[in-house]
Amino acid sequence: MDDHDAIPYAGLTSIRACTLAEGHRLGLPHDWLENLPHAPQLPGSGAVAPHAMDTFLAWKRQEMLARLGRMDELAPALVIEALEEVATADGPDWVRDAAERIMFALVWPKRTEGMRLQLLTATADLEHCLRESPSMHLFADLAGCWRATRDGVLRLDDTMRLPEECPWVSLADLIEAAENSLAERRYLPAA
Repeated sequence: MDDHDAIPYAGLTSIRACTLAEGHRLGLPHDWLENLPHAPQLPGSGAVAPHAMDTFLAWKRQEMLARLGRMDELAPALVIEALEEVATADGPDWVRDAAERIMFALVWPKRTEGMRLQLLTATADLEHCLRESPSMHLFADLAGCWRATRDGVLRLDDTMRLPEECPWVSLADLIEAAENSLAERRYLPAA
């Protein structure tokens, strides 16, 4: 069964009916489908436009097939897409998010307990990511993180003067700056 086959929804008049039909087509367990919310619990009403596939249900089917050990029925393209997303989220996205939060906390002039906690948690997140995935040292885009952070800061306060180039040369340098700022209240490296 191809999870990307179109299912015509002509004649179905509710989100639940469409979802049940798609779920049955995908072979999702009847008990699971019956526990879906009923129409009064759902927002909106009326007919649902025909569409190719319910993406959530297609992914849910893949999950259930894997949990049942029915690997030969998995859609390879969907499995590859899921693994690619996890690999990105567990590596580059994690590093980028933590690095940008650290950079923001280091350059933002107002010091609050919330900002200190952001710096503390972002630093811990980055250190954890690098322990879990040391290869992220090779893939980190500090210049890109700095551009995004700088743009975000300048959108909030266009009077701030920030360097064009990233002030930190490595993730280790960024972590050191964060740790120093937590200890000494120093937020940008010395020029």
